[in-house]
Amino acid sequence: NKFNQLTNELNKNMNKLNEIENNYITNEKSKSLELKQLQIQLNDLINKEKKLVIDINNARQEESKVLNIRSEMNAMKSKYEERLRTANDTVLSYRESLKSQQVLLDNLTKERNRL
Repeated sequence: NKFNQLTNELNKNMNKLNEIENNYITNEKSKSLELKQLQIQLNDLINKEKKLVIDINNARQEESKVLNIRSEMNAMKSKYEERLRTANDTVLSYRESLKSQQVLLDNLTKERNRL
């Protein structure tokens, strides 16, 4: 009778131990799955960060190109403005010369008519 009682007690303890072991295995599997999911999320974030770094570098290169083009355009603008000033000065000079020539022509015409 005592033997049966101890055997039953041992069986109960073994069942509890098996239950604890099964719970531990289930928990470890769950943790392992969760860890794998976190690792996947971390890898996704790392890949997104790499892509952002590439995008930022590409944007910097494009910005540099735009700044270079803008600088070239400003240099061309300055050259054309200088050419325009020179052309305007030349036109003004021709105008003054034409006015002088017109005055001379008018004076010659008056002198001819007087004679």
